Amino acid sequence: MEPIKTKDQKSKRGYWQRHIALWKRSGLSQRQYCIKNSLALSTFGYWNRKLRKPQPAAPHFYPLAVPPITAPGNNRSDSGLRLCFRNQKFEIDIAKEFSSTSLKKLILTLERL
Repeated sequence: MEPIKTKDQKSKRGYWQRHIALWKRSGLSQRQYCIKNSLALSTFGYWNRKLRKPQPAAPHFYPLAVPPITAPGNNRSDSGLRLCFRNQKFEIDIAKEFSSTSLKKLILTLERL
């Protein structure tokens, strides 16, 4: 069998998927297949286990809509809250005067994700 170049993880995955498929069709034991193809049995076993595990799903993004709440007698539509996503974390910037109702709705929405 001609060696396959493994420049990155994607090509490594393909390399080992191909070997495992060939091994399954060969009728040989893992040890026999590895000896015949000059493969390390421990590496073959590692990839065989790894490829049986389901791949993690892609992240889902959900729209977040928090309607502005106006306090009685106040025509401002700003809730005093700003939601940011930085460094893989949510950050909530809170102004001195903010709508506690909006903050509660925001937190409840984030907890559902």
